[in-house]
Amino acid sequence: MEKCTEGLCFSSTTTCKDDVSYSEVEKEINNALAHIPWSPETVRPFLWYAPVFDGQGVDFERAVRNLPYKGIKLHPLAHHWDLDNKNLLDVLHKIFGYARENKLPILIHTGHSGIDAAGKFSGFFLKYPETEYILAHCRPLNEAISLIRTYPNVYGDTAFLPEADLQIIIEEGLSHKIMLGSDFPVTNYFRNKYTPENRETLSLGEQYADDFKQLQHYNDLLQI
Repeated sequence: MEKCTEGLCFSSTTTCKDDVSYSEVEKEINNALAHIPWSPETVRPFLWYAPVFDGQGVDFERAVRNLPYKGIKLHPLAHHWDLDNKNLLDVLHKIFGYARENKLPILIHTGHSGIDAAGKFSGFFLKYPETEYILAHCRPLNEAISLIRTYPNVYGDTAFLPEADLQIIIEEGLSHKIMLGSDFPVTNYFRNKYTPENRETLSLGEQYADDFKQLQHYNDLLQI
């Protein structure tokens, strides 16, 4: 097996809260960096930016400069990025423009609800072609495959990606544009929440070990 990973990217799970404040996010990122050995080459925090931060008077550029962020994350479903809202659209252009000028990748959650379909931000892919984009989860699969094939700067990841979907991506000849991702610790939350009563729940440590085994397996498939 070739080397599975050379580093990791992470963001603040506190951003999922409905009433999240950006001060909580900064505290969580700082706490993580204080408790793990890290360097900008191996551990890369991403700023998961939510529209509510703008309403709190937290300017995006000030936020992204306050900590050693190496990328930006957007979640159109959780945070209702409405492209018809002029104020939110202005914020998004500021985010994409800053990412272009500072060579930061943008990780975008994708899903099946429509509001978070892989192509939601395709207009930005055209307007800001110098930026690299990662479609987390590659959903819907056919739409994600089309975007990954069409745009040289668009990639996918394996977070919560069924193996059958990964096999399709590989058969399409796009394995070189897929990054490893686990979505840990969210995997632990969903596994234990929906675990049948006759199956043992996993601790965070046990889930991490399971997730890493899957990363190794997916890495092998991508190498093949």
